[in-house]
Amino acid sequence: MNKKIVRLIIGIIAIVGAFALLVHNEVAVAPVGGSLASQSAQPENVPSITLKAGSSTIRLPIKEGISLYDSLVLDQQKGLLAFSGTEYPGLGFFMTDIGTLHQGGGKYLVYFINGNDASIGISSYIPKNGDMIEWQLK
Repeated sequence: MNKKIVRLIIGIIAIVGAFALLVHNEVAVAPVGGSLASQSAQPENVPSITLKAGSSTIRLPIKEGISLYDSLVLDQQKGLLAFSGTEYPGLGFFMTDIGTLHQGGGKYLVYFINGNDASIGISSYIPKNGDMIEWQLK
């Protein structure tokens, strides 16, 4: 699939997701300090990803073979980051807030994997050791 089609699909899903908030339960978690930590959260020998959201960057542990969403949930439970969003049955989890980035004003959170547009949602993407995951408002 070419990048324009992927962006269009992600945009449509985001718009549908905004309206679906009225119907589905929202998943929200209280922020941990309102931002991501700026230092490494793990020793060098633990499989990890680097996560960037706005001006904050943190290295987070991952469990190999589980989705990015599940990894982020585990890291959030440890107090390493804060995020919120909505789970849509059949579509997956859509991020609305992470660190100091907050969806709104016609902008939505999108993520990039190693500098490339993500072509798969965080509920389906299986991160690899060393991945750079960057969140931006678009």
